[in-house]
Amino acid sequence: IRGTIEVAWQKRDAQFEYQFTVPPNTIATISVPSKSKESVKLDGQEITEVYPNEKVTFSDGHTEFIVNAGKYSITSELE
Repeated sequence: IRGTIEVAWQKRDAQFEYQFTVPPNTIATISVPSKSKESVKLDGQEITEVYPNEKVTFSDGHTEFIVNAGKYSITSELE
């Protein structure tokens, strides 16, 4: 892997905010705390709308999905 992996996150009240960069020619599996997969937004859009035919899973309070290289911002509702 060549390139910078950047990550920043914070929890505000019942919301989780996560910003990250995935380097070129790579993919990343993302797992974020959430109350449901419908409560997760990727760059302002509901994750199930961004990846309607992709595998977005929810288990034990976490939503998981795969992203390609790029810069992303995620928010999720925790309660």
